[in-house]
Amino acid sequence: MEQKIKIRFSIDGIEEKSFELSSSIPHQIDAGSLQVRYLIETEILRTQEKARVMAGVKYSTAEDSLCELIISMVFMVEPFADIIKIDEAKNTVSFTKEIVPTLLNITFGTLRGVLFEKTKGTALAGFPLPPVSMPKLVEMNRFRVVMDREQ
Repeated sequence: MEQKIKIRFSIDGIEEKSFELSSSIPHQIDAGSLQVRYLIETEILRTQEKARVMAGVKYSTAEDSLCELIISMVFMVEPFADIIKIDEAKNTVSFTKEIVPTLLNITFGTLRGVLFEKTKGTALAGFPLPPVSMPKLVEMNRFRVVMDREQ
C-alpha cells in the first residue's frame, strides 16, 4: 500500500534573471524563419528545503538574436524530506510524488505571461511562447542539488 503524503507548496519568489530585447527587431517577422529555444532547470536548495525552477526562452532568426528571457521561481515544498530524496553517494535526486511537472507547468506559464508583457508593441507580440508538452518539458529539465555555500 502506498503511503499517503499531504503535499503543500507555495511560491516563495519570482525573479527575472535576464532579459534582452534586440533594438533591431524587424516590423514583420517571417514565422518560418523564427527559431525558439527553451531552458528549463530545477535546483534543489537542500538546506532551505525549497526548489528553484529556472525557465528561459530565446527567439532568434538565422541572422539575429531577437529576444531572450530567463526567470526563476522558488517554491516552498512541504514535507520536503518525505518528497525529495537526495542520494549524495549516487549523485541522484528522486521524488516520492510527481510534483516536478506541476512546478514546471507553473514556471513555464509564468514565463509565457512575462514574455507577453515584455514584447508588447513589437513584432514578437504576434508570436506568443509556443506550448510545449509536459513530457517534453520534463525531458528537457535538468536537476542540480545546490549545496549550502551556493544558495
